[in-house]
Amino acid sequence: MPLTIPRKGPQKPAAKTSATLYVGAVMVAGALSSAAFFPDQTKILLEWLTVIQSHLLVAAGLLVVYLLLERGKASTRLAALTEEVDALSDTARLERIAFEHDPSPLCIINWVCRPDGNFDQRLININQVGMELYEGISREQIIRKWAVAELGRDQASVNQAAQHYKEAKQKDAVVAWDQDYPKFNFDSEVAEMGDTGHRAMSMKVLPLGVARPPDEGDYCLLMLRDRTPEKNALMRLELIMEAAADGFWEWNVQTDKVQFGDKLAKLGYDPKEYRVLMLSPEEQLAAFHPDDLVFVPEFRERILNTGPGDDSFHLERRYRCKNGEYIWMFDKGKVVMRDAKGAPVLVLGAHIDIHQRKTVEEILQKKSLQLDEKNQLLDETNKELNQALKLKSEFLANISHEIRTPLNGILGLGTMLWDTVLDAEQRDSLQHIRECSDGLLLIVNDVLDFSKMGAGKMTLEIIPFDIRGCVRNAVSVMSIRATEKKISLTMEFDDRIPKTFLGDGNRLRQVCINLIGNAVKFTSTGGVKVVVQYLGDEEQSAEAPSPSAEAKSPPRRICRLQFRVEDTGIGMAPEQFSRLFQPFSQIDASIARQFGGTGLGLAISKELICLMQTNHEGINVDSVPGKGSVFSFTLAFPVAESLHSEALTRSEESLEKTKRLTLASTLPINLMLAEDNLVNQKVAIRMLGQLGFAKDQIAVAQNGAEAVKLASQADYHLILMDVQMPVLSGMEATVQIRERQGTIADGGPGIIAMTANVMETDKKLCLEAGMDGHIGKPFKVEVLAEVLERFGRKVLARRSLSNSRVQVAKSVERLVPLQKALALSGELAQ
Repeated sequence: MPLTIPRKGPQKPAAKTSATLYVGAVMVAGALSSAAFFPDQTKILLEWLTVIQSHLLVAAGLLVVYLLLERGKASTRLAALTEEVDALSDTARLERIAFEHDPSPLCIINWVCRPDGNFDQRLININQVGMELYEGISREQIIRKWAVAELGRDQASVNQAAQHYKEAKQKDAVVAWDQDYPKFNFDSEVAEMGDTGHRAMSMKVLPLGVARPPDEGDYCLLMLRDRTPEKNALMRLELIMEAAADGFWEWNVQTDKVQFGDKLAKLGYDPKEYRVLMLSPEEQLAAFHPDDLVFVPEFRERILNTGPGDDSFHLERRYRCKNGEYIWMFDKGKVVMRDAKGAPVLVLGAHIDIHQRKTVEEILQKKSLQLDEKNQLLDETNKELNQALKLKSEFLANISHEIRTPLNGILGLGTMLWDTVLDAEQRDSLQHIRECSDGLLLIVNDVLDFSKMGAGKMTLEIIPFDIRGCVRNAVSVMSIRATEKKISLTMEFDDRIPKTFLGDGNRLRQVCINLIGNAVKFTSTGGVKVVVQYLGDEEQSAEAPSPSAEAKSPPRRICRLQFRVEDTGIGMAPEQFSRLFQPFSQIDASIARQFGGTGLGLAISKELICLMQTNHEGINVDSVPGKGSVFSFTLAFPVAESLHSEALTRSEESLEKTKRLTLASTLPINLMLAEDNLVNQKVAIRMLGQLGFAKDQIAVAQNGAEAVKLASQADYHLILMDVQMPVLSGMEATVQIRERQGTIADGGPGIIAMTANVMETDKKLCLEAGMDGHIGKPFKVEVLAEVLERFGRKVLARRSLSNSRVQVAKSVERLVPLQKALALSGELAQ
């Protein structure tokens, strides 16, 4: 508040009255002094004196009261003035503290306009933060020093700032602006300043009024903000983006002005053309692809609605080139400056050419769609193929069953006839029947093996086998044909080869039979020689077969063996080799007509050898037309010493037992045969008879239902169960028998599938239904004997154990009364 000092005013009425009385009193005193000269009037004067005296007393009292009142008012006013001065002092002190410690640079400027029209300014005061802008300069060096006249500052910069001071004074309001102001430094020795660059400043000015003497001009409050680090960072960012991007832009949100860099060659515009293009909103919309116009306002809103911490944004859209074509650009930007409320002020961004990438993406997308369509078509085709494979498997299984069922009767009856008394012609005819049956069985087996390979279901067994016996058996099978053709069939075996190995001996035998059979088939003179040669040992590798039980055993010795089948047959030209291992293929049609065959033997043999090899080399062929051929392959087998010997001994003992036909005498079991085919019934009963089983030991069920009924009426050790039967199938009958009598472990009968369903899936289904074993039709009596002995003894052992337990239990029951009697007698004795 301004300090008001009271001035003297007109006298108050009370004071005036007192003065009048005072004057009157003086006049009366004068009259009294003159009364001495006029005695006659003394009486009158005395009366007057009395009146005047009373008035004087009244006047004196009023004067005293007035003086007291005036003194009290003066004291009150003095106290108020003292409080007002103290308040003003406190306010000024607080204002000085706030000014001095404000976080923003503040200064009080005294500015004047010189007669020549130029302006000058000086600092009246500046706070601590403001002094930090003057690095290395003291307050005394710049306070109350005229910027141009005394400090040598740039006249143009001072004039520019003064124009804004003048504008603020005229508007009596705050004015803000940005200005690049020259920096200066003091030289302590010369006390002169020189420009060393510019500071980017943001300024706000508030007018404070006309300066008071001895100052001249006007006062104003100036608030500063140094934008130099921001501007330098922006310049660096612009340089980086200009160098890295295909176009640079800067958007001042407050003025809605957009600046573009000079790197717009991708679009075909020069900077001026592009600026003109982007000035008009209509032209801006025309600068983008019609399909991308919806993103333009969204992109703008996205930028305007960003908040602190959400400064970055990007967008992919197509820009129209000057030639009318469109290219894909990636717009990436960042809000680099915000106002006090957090709203965007300055946005920087760049255009990056992604047209090539988007073109590739579009091509890939089309390819992907095409691939999806093809995959969908492939899925449908795959479903159809799976269905076809399923139908094929079912067809092969049915064909196999339908062929094997009568074939079982043919081979079984033929074998039984062979053991009877026949004349030469009958035996010759029977021999041809057996050969034809064996050939037919071989074809059926080849078709099934080929089907397995096509489905990828061909597997190998890893069991001990006698390699000499395996090869010798294959040679023996083909020796009859060789004798008939009057050619030699010999075998050479390297003495260094161990006797037993781990591997699939049956598959090796199958390959040898196929190769030897082909050699015999195509050889008319000379002979066939089978050679097995030792090539050396090798260390066991990860791929080497080994039984699961011995997977953790020490490494075994592994022998590399070469198998060769040499013949002196018709031979073949090298160009014919490619057709050798093709399924259902012969070298030419004449050979098929002359020698016969399905063309599956070599194809299957090659696949089996590849399965056994670690390098999948297959079978090698060397042939000369008219001179013969050599088929060879190399295999590596782990040696099986003691394990093989034990297995071989068991196998030999089993074969000896079947040859002696004394199985029934050593195996007291009751049998049931569940078979609906009468021929197969006869074959099975006669084979069982050859093993010593009488007909009264064999119960026959015509279907699955009869098998269930018979099993409930009598105690059978083994049931030979056909699978495909009327009323109840063999598997359905097995399930019911298991539910009623349990498994072998529970004291139930052993159930053996004796069926023409020989595929792996068929075997698995039989075992899942509760069967214990599987015999595929047609079968030989030796196979039947081995199965009967293995499972028959298992059933007998289990039942013997159960009987022993029952007898022990009964014995215990008999002992309990005796123990009680002994205990009672002891009590009586006491």
